[in-house]
Amino acid sequence: MKKRNHLLRAVSLIFVLLIMAGCAKNPPPLHTSKDQVIEITLTEVDSSTTAEVFGRIVRAADGVIEVKRYGQHVSPGNPQDSYTTYVATTMYKDPSRLDYSILENIRTLLSCGGYAMIRNNLFEFSPSAVESLMGVRLIDAGARQLEYKVDRELKRDREFAGEMDPYNPQSSICTVM
Repeated sequence: MKKRNHLLRAVSLIFVLLIMAGCAKNPPPLHTSKDQVIEITLTEVDSSTTAEVFGRIVRAADGVIEVKRYGQHVSPGNPQDSYTTYVATTMYKDPSRLDYSILENIRTLLSCGGYAMIRNNLFEFSPSAVESLMGVRLIDAGARQLEYKVDRELKRDREFAGEMDPYNPQSSICTVM
């Protein structure tokens, strides 16, 4: 009887291990609901570097599973006609959590002068590359979309006030987990 129980336990253990090995090769999808897809647009982009930095910030936002650039048009002489759009798949159904995380990442990156480790993503940008992010603000939010704008007046006001100045970093080591 004892040998039979040991044999049954061994077979059960092997069966569980085989199931676990199959799940490791083909993990279940991390996202399944369409409510988790959020479109993020940054308008009045003044350079492709600003669009690149913003995209990296979105990718490092809390709860983001995947980000794809959906479209981009950068017109250096005409920033009012420029935009970049990303589609993000998130763990959260509420875009306000994503909005807070994006703005917090921008504040962190600016206060560190462009050099920061945010959620295991290393950011190494010059202060001039992140300077235009000083004017980023939310202008529209919906159930499945966030729209930001590079506001030059807000940027100028923050420069005069000395807020979030990438040329005068407030910390040399910046890490956000």
